[in-house]
Amino acid sequence: MELSHNMEGIDDHGSRLPRPIAMVKRWTFRRGDPAAAHHLAGELGLSSLLAQLLGVRNVTQREEAEAFLWPKLMGLHDPGLLPDMAKAVRRIRQAVESRQKITLYGDYDVDGTTGVAVLLKFFEQLRYPVEAYIPHRVEEGYGLNLDAVKDLHARGTQLVVTVDCGTTAREAVGYLQQAGVDVIVTDHHGVPEELPQAFALINPKIPGCNYPFPDLAGSGVAFKLAWAMAESFSRSKKVSPEFRRFLLNSLSYVALGTVADVVPLISENRILTRFGLTALRESPTTGLAALLDEAGMRDRRVASSDVAFRIAPRLNAAGRMGHASRTLELLTTADPDRAREIAQAIEKQNSERKKKVEIMTREAMEAIREEGLERQPVIVLARENWHAGVLGIVAQKLLETYGRPAVVIALDNGQGKGSARSIPGYDITDALGSCRDLLTNSGGHARAGGLQIQREQFSAFRERLVAHAASRLGEQDFLPKIEIDAEVLLTQLSPEAVSQLELLEPFGEKNPEPLLAAADLTIVGQPRVLGERQDHLSFFVRQGETSLRAMAFSQAVQLRDTVRSGVRCSLAFTPRLNTYRGETTVDLIVRDVRQS
Repeated sequence: MELSHNMEGIDDHGSRLPRPIAMVKRWTFRRGDPAAAHHLAGELGLSSLLAQLLGVRNVTQREEAEAFLWPKLMGLHDPGLLPDMAKAVRRIRQAVESRQKITLYGDYDVDGTTGVAVLLKFFEQLRYPVEAYIPHRVEEGYGLNLDAVKDLHARGTQLVVTVDCGTTAREAVGYLQQAGVDVIVTDHHGVPEELPQAFALINPKIPGCNYPFPDLAGSGVAFKLAWAMAESFSRSKKVSPEFRRFLLNSLSYVALGTVADVVPLISENRILTRFGLTALRESPTTGLAALLDEAGMRDRRVASSDVAFRIAPRLNAAGRMGHASRTLELLTTADPDRAREIAQAIEKQNSERKKKVEIMTREAMEAIREEGLERQPVIVLARENWHAGVLGIVAQKLLETYGRPAVVIALDNGQGKGSARSIPGYDITDALGSCRDLLTNSGGHARAGGLQIQREQFSAFRERLVAHAASRLGEQDFLPKIEIDAEVLLTQLSPEAVSQLELLEPFGEKNPEPLLAAADLTIVGQPRVLGERQDHLSFFVRQGETSLRAMAFSQAVQLRDTVRSGVRCSLAFTPRLNTYRGETTVDLIVRDVRQS
């Protein structure tokens, strides 16, 4: 079962899939405190635009703003505050001192593999050999499975440390503990009513725990365990210089896992990601350097958007099209030749993954047209011979195209494995829970879920899920919503003001890239169609005496009747700096256009 916890679904450049159908979009504006923003701008010497954007992120006090704009490692919380942390560290020390066999059991996604990489690298620092086990995405599915843990027990494992999984694995954890194999669970997923009887359960979402921030990614929790162990093996709260270097370098793994898993990029996650991206740019591991080379990114300033849409899809491709153990090897190898070999293989798998997604998405769209599902409140499809490893991406593309939740199921010998993606306001795991008696298994979170189903239950499942969605969603819910940070004048968008917006990075969940709106604009000159496939549009807009270039990527078809010389309009856009031949100007990256 794919209990998918990331929202990967947007291809990097080069996709030939049909573009989303044109839909009227709802513009909503976030609210802030103008007086507080004005005061903050004066106190910290910020542009009025940056202060306004902090305000709509509920950052209004000087101390909060300084912590947000200039995060420091000292803002990270003590790992000892996590539940069972001291107990887990003592057990790991005992295992090392007694030369017991330790196995790390991680999830197959980027968050899981990067978290395992952090712990593998820690044990390398100790020069203590441990094994790592990553389940097969399609054949084994998410989490600890009983057959795998029985095999680990048979092969002499005496301590299992999970990464990014285990909180719901009552049966597998119970088997190991009864067999005399202690289990330390490190995880960040939601907590069930009945917890597994693990030796230690480190999860910031455990009810009643004193940890101040519940939204760490799995890789973040693994990092906290490595940090606590570094303190223990340094015999001081101040870690040794060697362990400090290790922890700083391992933040590159944590940044990858945190961004890829779409956890909120606020508080601790913002600190971990900001410093992790710096480590990734300045001192990438041998494997990540090879991957960046293959992706043509070695000389560019890697941002969180690059992780989300270029690096994470490549790392996930190994698990989707083969086995994620290849990803783990890439992350941890120190051999440049082997790293290059794996990076090339992953690049090839990523190309295969994109082709498979294109084929399956096209087949899904054809089925939707043939069966008349475009107006269903939730799209539910099942087909033989679909690749289970890319179902989540296909479901996301259907959601983007039709503006409604989508469930996509691959059938094989009467068994179905599926992935679901949902729109804001419709909790897909709650919806799947309403069909629990028709499913073999299900799980996930509000916007993404996974399921298993018997073929003969599919029709009943689709009928019930459609009825469930129809009772909770109306036509307004299917209109894409654009949440705009602020309405601005073009005169506010100087290169200096826009350059300050880089302080808001890294962008992601709960801290999106700024989206602005400008009204009373006039399109001047003739728009130009650009791109190899002639699907981009470039045009100029004027407001008063100020003119700026607007770029509408992949929207030439949708906007050809709207964007014409002399038309008055409003734009929703993100401002970007563009430097050409030494001159820096501001471009408006268009999200939507409204005729006045």
